Amino acid sequence: MAGASLAVARAAFLLVVWGALALIVGCENGAPGIFHTLATESERDNRNLHDDLTVSSVAEVSGYYYVAAHGLWSRPTGRESWQEVRRPRSGDTQMPVLAMAQSSATLCVGTERGVHYAPADPKEPSWQRATGIAAQVVRLFEIPGKSGEILAFTHTDGMYLSNNGCRSFSRVRLPEDAESSARPFDASHDGKSYWLTAGNRVFTGADLNDLTRDPGAPEESDYRGIWCTGVNHCYFANYDGEIYRWDSNNWELLGQIEPPDDELDTVPLTLFAQIGDQILVGTRGYGFYQFGEQDLDLDNVRRGPRSTSQLYRAHITVFVRHGDLLFAGTAGDGLSSINIATARKDAGTWDWE
Repeated sequence: MAGASLAVARAAFLLVVWGALALIVGCENGAPGIFHTLATESERDNRNLHDDLTVSSVAEVSGYYYVAAHGLWSRPTGRESWQEVRRPRSGDTQMPVLAMAQSSATLCVGTERGVHYAPADPKEPSWQRATGIAAQVVRLFEIPGKSGEILAFTHTDGMYLSNNGCRSFSRVRLPEDAESSARPFDASHDGKSYWLTAGNRVFTGADLNDLTRDPGAPEESDYRGIWCTGVNHCYFANYDGEIYRWDSNNWELLGQIEPPDDELDTVPLTLFAQIGDQILVGTRGYGFYQFGEQDLDLDNVRRGPRSTSQLYRAHITVFVRHGDLLFAGTAGDGLSSINIATARKDAGTWDWE
């Protein structure tokens, strides 16, 4: 019996060893370059958010992180667990939180019935309804480059602006060709002008209520994210995987993200994030790519993270940086975070929140 038990133990040990070797070999397959890993992904659910959440935003207020993903959760900026936060109500029912922004110590959330705001509270915010907007809000964010200006994109009723911490909103007068092209997707400010993407068109102007279509922007594909790094210097991503640079009135195609397999024609892009001299761009279903700000031809673009990560095949809905952490929200694959310093060095681990 002892000999049989020893044989079984040895067989089990060999199976573990061979399994580990197989995993190592499998992780080493693939060439560098566009398939180079940005970082690995932890497979543990170490902070107890649901792994299948669709995340619209992450905020940091008064020592707490908040995440909006239909529900609303908070946790201290340390490593403690998430807890549910009371949402605005419609009658006796808590409404879904479809979007979120922050203004100083105020949380602003988009719902099916406009925007609600409250001083941040990790458990029981005292919600009040913003005036001037009643439509279903699909995106709510502070305009990059314009501190204090919060935009609300609605499902069917255009775009609204607040400059008083979400207490009231006014409807933005969009040009007819913006309203007819598609729902606005992203907006930014380069220090001089506003920029807006809507459908296959780009709009710009010194005043949000006086935007005009930029005739130099190619219109072959729907535009998505905008990232401006200074006056007259912005990047634009589109649904065909192309990244354009606008620099001093000149439009330049930097390149097209190469599809990861032969079954794809293009890689649909979503939103940008910047960490130091590196720019990340999310995709719809293929995680994200990273490239240096000066890599004009995208020769050194890297896809990440690899391995069996939920981010590798994720639809990236939002990138948000708070302090030393970069958060990546997804459609159906939860929320992940990584330390900024290790992300810039193509190292470190993405933690599944």
